Amino acid sequence: MKRSKYDGELPGGDDSQPDGITYLERTTFLAEQCNRIDGQIKEIERLYSLLDDLQSELITTINKANELKPVLAAAVDSASNITDGITRAIVKAQNTPIKVALSEDDLKLLAAHRKELIETERKLIQSAHDEHLNTIRRTLQRDPAIYLSGTLATFITWLFWLSLLVTLCLIIIGAIHLLGA
Repeated sequence: MKRSKYDGELPGGDDSQPDGITYLERTTFLAEQCNRIDGQIKEIERLYSLLDDLQSELITTINKANELKPVLAAAVDSASNITDGITRAIVKAQNTPIKVALSEDDLKLLAAHRKELIETERKLIQSAHDEHLNTIRRTLQRDPAIYLSGTLATFITWLFWLSLLVTLCLIIIGAIHLLGA
């Protein structure tokens, strides 16, 4: 690059600067910085415009939400009224007496079904009872230490009382013999 005689008089044109940067390099650097700052300013303006649009949409949404508040409150009240009405209807239905009229044929049919039900229940209870007794009987027969049949138990009881009676008689006779002698 060709130098002019006035290069030294222009700001930054002196080659004898301490950092060794020439005027042209400094100008180029500043131009790049200005372009970068201009780009950042344009980005900030774009973001500001976007933020402004978002703010207006937010205000519109808030206004619509405020308009919908009474409608939602009415819907909640309506739902409460519906549930209260259903509850009242259920209570009324529970407290309503039901009148039933049966003809003679219906009464006979009901009695027949009742007898069948009672007989079926009796058979079920009897079979459960028999099964339980058989289980107990098998358990007792497996352990002879605790199994006493009705006849054996009766015999042992009579034998016990008889031996007790004989022993008491012998004691009384022995005592009379000792006292009388």
